[in-house]
Amino acid sequence: LDVLTDGTDDELQMVTHLGHRLGLGATREEAARFAGMSAAQIVNAMLDESEAQRDRGPYVGRLTREQIEDRERTPAEIDSGRPGVDHAEYTRRYAFNWWLQEMVETEAPLLERMTLFWHGIWVSSWDKVRNGAILLEQLQTLRQHSMGNLLDLAKAMTRDPAMTMYLDSFRNVKGAPNENFARELMELFTLGEAVKNTPPGEDLIYTEKDVQEVAKSFTGYGLSTNNSFMHQARFVFDANDHDDDCYTDTSLYREFFGKKHYFSDMGISATPADDGSDRLEGDYVVEQIFLKKRCATYYCERLWDYFIGGERDDVVIAEWANLLYTGDKNDSSETTQVSALSYELRPVLEALFTSDAFLSSRGQRVKQPIDLIVGAFRQFKLRLSSDLTADEGTYYRLWRDLWIFLDQAPFAAPGVEGWPLGTGWISTEIVRVRENIVRKWVTNAIPGGVSNLSDDEYAYLESVLLSEKPLTKLDDIALPGDKLTALLEDYSFLMLG
Repeated sequence: LDVLTDGTDDELQMVTHLGHRLGLGATREEAARFAGMSAAQIVNAMLDESEAQRDRGPYVGRLTREQIEDRERTPAEIDSGRPGVDHAEYTRRYAFNWWLQEMVETEAPLLERMTLFWHGIWVSSWDKVRNGAILLEQLQTLRQHSMGNLLDLAKAMTRDPAMTMYLDSFRNVKGAPNENFARELMELFTLGEAVKNTPPGEDLIYTEKDVQEVAKSFTGYGLSTNNSFMHQARFVFDANDHDDDCYTDTSLYREFFGKKHYFSDMGISATPADDGSDRLEGDYVVEQIFLKKRCATYYCERLWDYFIGGERDDVVIAEWANLLYTGDKNDSSETTQVSALSYELRPVLEALFTSDAFLSSRGQRVKQPIDLIVGAFRQFKLRLSSDLTADEGTYYRLWRDLWIFLDQAPFAAPGVEGWPLGTGWISTEIVRVRENIVRKWVTNAIPGGVSNLSDDEYAYLESVLLSEKPLTKLDDIALPGDKLTALLEDYSFLMLG
């Protein structure tokens, strides 16, 4: 399965499979560029492209008043320092518009795919954060670490302003700890559910007491303002709000994961900077979580579920977990030394995307709505306006349709657990709804209309859009519009990838 032969149907199927899963829809240009290459060569080329692009992002910094819009604020807004609802609406449209446009038009689709993967794990949502600028900052953090070191990613996310707002870290203070972030850090971001993922007869991988103690470790993590509409919101650390006096009395300890962790061994500063630039107790806690082999296994399980689906192969996942944990797929031991950890993701992605399990899974994964819509735009080479003030024909309007009708839009996960996978997207109505939405956008956006597509283009689209044989052969349909309708109505196109 690894070697593709130039010019064969098997090659085209393999290239399009990689394009669908690694990117966001296989394009004709990608098929031509990757012709004659092995799966390993294609994977490495896409990884290299993505790494070259990961620092180029939507970074708009902290939007200034002039960048937002020329509008007079009310006296109340001036007194409070709050820029008003216009700022929130502007940043919302900017964030939603930017990422969808990037997904559709990018030349490094694997970067957007991996960013979307992590966006579904390290979840923050507009419904609570309500500021596009800090959501874009989180997006940029995910992009920069999406194929890099996962320990670095986790440490960065503990200081992320959007995450701090979303999971109430700014309310987590000495004497009144808020456990939201600590609980989700272990249950959803790094280890999985404790009871479900603890082998029979063994101690729980973490306990309720561990959640309580870890929550204390993250006290004092906050924002420069507790009003999420404030575009100047930045992460701050307030030692006065931190539980216990660990920064002045290093004989104290925190007890979690079955042992005492002395503050004197954590490598933290006695007088940490309030901007979070120094090592904090939370960094030590994250390292202790990552020392658990279960953390590496959890990430590899999530990768399997997202990119392959179906029943997991525990032997293969164990090898990937070894590779992620220390860099050696044959080393199944667990270390107590942070310096022995790897958590570099690229080698795992190379192993995943060239595995037999992945390469033989064409058509066995239920598409998420973003895969369907963005994939159609990329494959039909459609473009929309990025005008933030227009009401129709824009990426922002496309985002609204994804959100309202298809239940999956960036920055709008239904909860901290992210979006469902696999059969979680199957319902009695979903095929009809998907068909209506994709037909609306594709038929209205094709340059020159559907009659402008040649028979050759239809034949190619049939071969790359569908993971299985179509229900209706396009050769038997005479009118271009009817051909397109048959293609867009096909169950394989709408649901499988």
